[in-house]
Amino acid sequence: MRQYRSCTRRPGVRYSSTWTPLRFMTIVTSFLCLLPGVAVLLRARPLLQGMTSFTDRPDIEQIHMIYHDHIVNFIPYDRASLKRHAKWRKQDMPSKKVALITGAAGALGSATAATFKKAGYRLSLLDMNIKPLQERWEGKEHVTCLPCDLTNAGDIEDAVDKTVRMYGSIDTLLTIAGGFVMGPQIHELTEKEWDSMQNMNLRTVFLAARAVIPHMRKQQSGSIVTIGAQTALHGAANLAPYIVSKSSVIRLTECMAQENKTEGIRVNCILPSVIDTPANRADMPDADFSKWTKPEAIADVLLFLASDASKAVNGASIPV
Repeated sequence: MRQYRSCTRRPGVRYSSTWTPLRFMTIVTSFLCLLPGVAVLLRARPLLQGMTSFTDRPDIEQIHMIYHDHIVNFIPYDRASLKRHAKWRKQDMPSKKVALITGAAGALGSATAATFKKAGYRLSLLDMNIKPLQERWEGKEHVTCLPCDLTNAGDIEDAVDKTVRMYGSIDTLLTIAGGFVMGPQIHELTEKEWDSMQNMNLRTVFLAARAVIPHMRKQQSGSIVTIGAQTALHGAANLAPYIVSKSSVIRLTECMAQENKTEGIRVNCILPSVIDTPANRADMPDADFSKWTKPEAIADVLLFLASDASKAVNGASIPV
């Protein structure tokens, strides 16, 4: 039978029990190596507490758990499902970004809200005409509809404050509220007709941006997209109030872009031609509707300008 030497100390050999620098550093290094693993376990603890054991569910395909508004797809243990769900599906994890949209009850505002909702944004929808918003979005998760006179500074500031309290931030401001009126010539214009276009198209942008920018500066990030018009690039008869208001939006956009370019905030403007809306079709029944721009197409451009994919674009006026 093979003999094994006892694991006792050898006689005559001197063993040291003192703490040497090398021994101390070895122990400290071993401890530090364990810290990342401990941190991972602590962060995973809330997830693991509510998680069903895979071994208790051999037929399971995947387990879903809602954690901080994210849908987490836990990978099951069986090999067939493991191949199908080797990675978390990114599309199942909604964005935490918040978009505030003015004029959300109109044709363009409605299409924009639908596009941003589909992209995973949380929405704060502002409009005086609150009933259509409530009818369309009632019961929808992460959608808030706020009645707001967009020409009133107090209403705008209250709506912005409510949005920040509810969602914690505003990542995107879309100033879609506006209007169009074919008016008389300058010498026949009334002050009311002039002020109406300036308030509807310019004042609404100014008030919304003024209320939102301090919050974006605080978070050092944000995107603002305004709505100008291709018509505003040149003068035309009987359109002075509209053209002046929309061209002012373009210049205001450029000013805001310069003022906030070091604050992580981008400000851009899109310039639609004629938008294909029921109101425009009713006003111009003999026009060629096929040449008009669909609201959904404009909404896609707005989504691009709000996203990180356009982070190099600032102070631009983009015809659509």
